[in-house]
Amino acid sequence: MFVTSILVNHLVFLARCLSHQIRITEFNNLFEHIDHQEYRKILAGTEQEMHLKKLRAMQRR
Repeated sequence: MFVTSILVNHLVFLARCLSHQIRITEFNNLFEHIDHQEYRKILAGTEQEMHLKKLRAMQRR
């Protein structure tokens, strides 16, 4: 699942990327409000996951 983050008026929102047309109200309802602390945890987890993936690839070589 690909997730994108958007910073709007000092609020952070996460949602799955969409590839079709949608009404703006429906689009806004797809976003989940999270605070900055939770956003930083998610971001750190994602970065750690990417780093581990690179290390595993290097180990296989």
